[in-house]
Formats: sequence, structure tokens, C-alpha cells
Amino acid sequence: MTRNVTITDVDISVVSSAIRAAIENIGWPLTDADFPVIGREVLRVAVDVLTKSERERHGLVPMFKILAASSKITGSSVPLLCCKRRSPHLALARQVVYWVAHRQFGHTLPNVAHAIGGRDHTTVLHGVQKIDRAFHDDLCVRSTIDGIMLELGYNLEIAA
Repeated sequence: MTRNVTITDVDISVVSSAIRAAIENIGWPLTDADFPVIGREVLRVAVDVLTKSERERHGLVPMFKILAASSKITGSSVPLLCCKRRSPHLALARQVVYWVAHRQFGHTLPNVAHAIGGRDHTTVLHGVQKIDRAFHDDLCVRSTIDGIMLELGYNLEIAA
């Protein structure tokens, strides 16, 4: 089952109106001339809000499902992903799991660390940051993330 997050003009209009009303309620009335200036920021916020609400409607994807999907895509078993071995292939696969769990599904660093072999949250943070840096340049990393997301039933445009 694939879920697409689609944002229509109506969604944007509703969110924009809600933001405009909220701003006016706190005493900063916007004129029609002011609104286009902040329009791009409003759209960014709308996308963030709608994407987050889409994820919340479907619930937080449990770590065991992320690990199972990652295992299938990377070819490394779940026990290997959770073990203490530090071979480059396993370390990278593990770091991709960290990134997907934290960046795409909002798991906390300690939650991810606990689920993947009882690691320290700073280890997870290092892995997430490493994947952040590699995301745009490394096709292997990007295709692995895309594969995991599809395996989990999501077809999202991933914005780093």
C-alpha cells in the first residue's frame, strides 16, 4: 500500500487562511499587499504541517518495521543491523536506518539508539548527520532510502 502526500490548492488556501487568521488574532493584521511577501514561508509551513499530519494519521512507524524494511533492502539481517560489528557495509546500512527512523518518522535519538543494539544517542546523531551530508551526492544512499520508504508503503518526495 503506497501513500502519497498530495497538497491541493484548497489545502494551501485553508492552511494559509488559518495562519492569516491566527496572525490577525494576535494583533498583526495583514493587508493583501503583505500576504504575498510571506507567501513562500506560509507554503513551506503548510507543507510541513500537512506532511506531519499525514504521518500522524497513519501513526508512527514502529522501529521493528523500519528495521525489517531496511534488512530487506540492504541485504543485512536485522540481528546484523543491531550487532556491534563495524564493517563499512553494516555501518552505512545502520546509519541509513537511523536517518529514516529519525528524519522521516520522527523517532527520538534515544529511541532509535535503544532499538538498534542499545547504542548511545550520540552515535545515532553522528549517523544521521553523516547521511544528511551524503544525501544529495551519494546515489547509493538515496536509492537505499527510497527503497526503504517504498517497502514501508510510503511514496514521499524526501526533502533533505
